[in-house]
Order: sequence, then C-alpha cells, then structure tokens
Amino acid sequence: MQFPAEIQQLLVDAGRPAKFVDELADTPVFDLIKDWKEVERVDVGIIGIPFDTSDIGRRGSSAAPQTIREALTNCNSYHPGLNTDISNLKLVDFGNVDVVHTDVLKTHERIEKVVTAIYERGIIPVAIGGDHGVSYATIKSLINVVKGNIGVINVDAHPDVRKALHGELSSGTPFRRLMELPEYPLRGKNFVELGINSWHNSRVALDYCRKMGITVIPAREVHQRNIADVV
Repeated sequence: MQFPAEIQQLLVDAGRPAKFVDELADTPVFDLIKDWKEVERVDVGIIGIPFDTSDIGRRGSSAAPQTIREALTNCNSYHPGLNTDISNLKLVDFGNVDVVHTDVLKTHERIEKVVTAIYERGIIPVAIGGDHGVSYATIKSLINVVKGNIGVINVDAHPDVRKALHGELSSGTPFRRLMELPEYPLRGKNFVELGINSWHNSRVALDYCRKMGITVIPAREVHQRNIADVV
C-alpha cells in the first residue's frame, strides 16, 4: 500500500523484536504482523507513539510501543475464553510516528495527520504508547474522516477534562479540547468516563462532566455493580 510522501516522512521504522519459538498448531500474532509497505489489503494497523512529554508527573509511556511489540512475540492468535481466532486478520505495523519531544502541539499535529491517513484507507488503527494527551490527536483523526458524531469510552482513573492553564496542553486536557472543537465537537451524550477514582479528582472536573451531559461511572460503582453489568 502507499501513503503520500508527507505521511511517509512522519513514519519511523520500529524494527522487529526477537521471535520466540513458534506455536506448533496455531499462528503466533508475531507472524500475522506484516510490514505495511509489502501488502495491499489491510484490516488493522499498529501505530506506535513514543511520546510522554505532556504527561503530568508520570513519564515512561514513550517506551510503551517497543515494550508492547516485544510482548506480542509471546501471544497466540487464538483466545480460548472467547473461542475466537484472529489469524485471518490482515495486520500490519506502520512503525512509529516521528514525534517532536520538545513540542506537544506539533507532535499532536503529526499524529493526527498519520492516523487520519490510516482511517481514510479503511484501516482500523491500534495506537500503542504515548501519554493520554495523544488521545486528542487519535480521536480527532476519526472525527476528521467521519465528520463528527463519534462515541468515546475513556477507561481511566481521571476524566482528563482539565482546562489548559496558560494554553498548556497536557495528559489531562484531551477530552475538553475535543468537546470544544469549533467544528464537529465530541458530544457529551456520546462520551462515557469509566472507572473514575475516589479522592483523586476535583469537583470542578466532575461538575464539568455533568454540565456537558457526560456519563460518569466511578470506580466505586464499577466495584458495586461488577464490570459485566457496567459494560
């Protein structure tokens, strides 16, 4: 498959980690993942985002893309609990977005361009790595393609609807940014905050969620109802 030159310039080859011994009967996930440049039809594409500059006090997610890829070398393509086999999926690795560690906004713009191009080709992107601020860019990419009216489920201890202080973008601001888009904003009725933690969030943030019509399911409620009922 092909991307425009401006998109290809924003992709960095992530290489392939060492491979474990093959499963004799089933197809390891490792063997399903192809180089995107070598295939024509793609169902799902992995895209790494090695960026955590905007994380609030918890660096480390920039290392996640490579760590997750290495973990996939030990995964099989069959799930006995679901009786599901994914070996028929056309799966590729697009490598990593060429992030700019000193510039949050520019990095988000690069992620948005790349992920939009993936969506435009009818491919489901699986973004791995990056602090939660990059959720703005990956979700905005889907909005670009379908012209709004999307649904979002945020599984998190925090609602991440902070107001950007002095315009500073962080891992706490992505969903407010999406809800305040001038065109095709994320609608509160299509947004669920799942697992919000106790004693770690402000009244102001939760009041904003209520004002915007967001469904908030705190962690306490998840424990009381059980996760299957919540889903």
